[in-house]
Amino acid sequence: MSSKLEQREQQQEQEQQEDNGDMGSVLTKLAIFTAAMVVLPIGSYFLSRDYYFGPKNTTPPGIIAATMANIVLVAFIWVALKEDREDAKREKLKKKQ
Repeated sequence: MSSKLEQREQQQEQEQQEDNGDMGSVLTKLAIFTAAMVVLPIGSYFLSRDYYFGPKNTTPPGIIAATMANIVLVAFIWVALKEDREDAKREKLKKKQ
């Protein structure tokens, strides 16, 4: 009886460690996408304005910056959905065991 209890406790500890590892991964992805959401649109605006369109024409660089923000947003959603699918597969495998 105690061996089953010990096994259950070890399994709970292992699951908790996996959850903590997942949280670090989530926070890392969040930090990367937050930095990308700040840097890419602003950087693309100023780079395209200064080196391609000229300082007086600000509409195309604004469109480029908005497009970059949308690209980052779509990439974040895609990564989140992919991660959710992987978590669902992992849960299914755990239930089968």
